[in-house]
Amino acid sequence: MKAKPKLTKTERDLRDCMLHNTAGEIAYRYQRYHEALNEGLADSIRNRRHRELIKACEGLIEVGTSRLPDAYLRYAYGETAVRERDKLLGLGADVVPIKRGGRPL
Repeated sequence: MKAKPKLTKTERDLRDCMLHNTAGEIAYRYQRYHEALNEGLADSIRNRRHRELIKACEGLIEVGTSRLPDAYLRYAYGETAVRERDKLLGLGADVVPIKRGGRPL
């Protein structure tokens, strides 16, 4: 299992906001899918709404396990946010540390 990423205060706030928005999207898609089931809509509509629900769930997983890229932090909060995260991590966030033999840590 992947280790929980270290996040700065700015990243935590943004991540919480994104998780909240994604959870709202999942609730909306869940409701629409079950309306389609209860109303007996066509199979194509039910399948489309099911795909939308699954895609929203995958979005929640992606938001929960990924880091914000340096470019986004730089654009939204400036260079100081990137430096703050670099101090927290001890290296650039876009850099993947590699062990001897080429295996990632």
